[in-house]
Amino acid sequence: MNTRSTGFTTIELLISLFVAAALVGTFYQLFAAADKGNAEARSSATASALAYSNLRKYTTKPTGYVCDNTTNQVANDSAPGQIISTTTTNNNHPSGLPSPVIETITAWSPAGCGANTPVLLNSKVTYGTQATEVVHGTYVN
Repeated sequence: MNTRSTGFTTIELLISLFVAAALVGTFYQLFAAADKGNAEARSSATASALAYSNLRKYTTKPTGYVCDNTTNQVANDSAPGQIISTTTTNNNHPSGLPSPVIETITAWSPAGCGANTPVLLNSKVTYGTQATEVVHGTYVN
């Protein structure tokens, strides 16, 4: 008499469920890591576009810019520069960046003071609780 049964035993079924659960957990962690990386890349791209947009507002030397010892990098190579504008948004920035968002435009004279010397403008956007920074720069006359 042959008493062989067909199908899975309880042990085989439990082992299969354990393996399936381990695979689902692994794929969930991979998905979560990829999603976090995408969110960080999206925020960085948004901040970059914002910094570039702020620079495009200046095609000539900014109004009120003064070339002196704080901006003249020929006379003072550690010149801090002149802050042209600063905007701080603590909640609900229109770009969707994590708060706080600080936008700063700073100007320097890397070639010294003169009528036709270029001015270096830096646009810095700092966002989030970890103060992530994105900086763009351009020269204007």
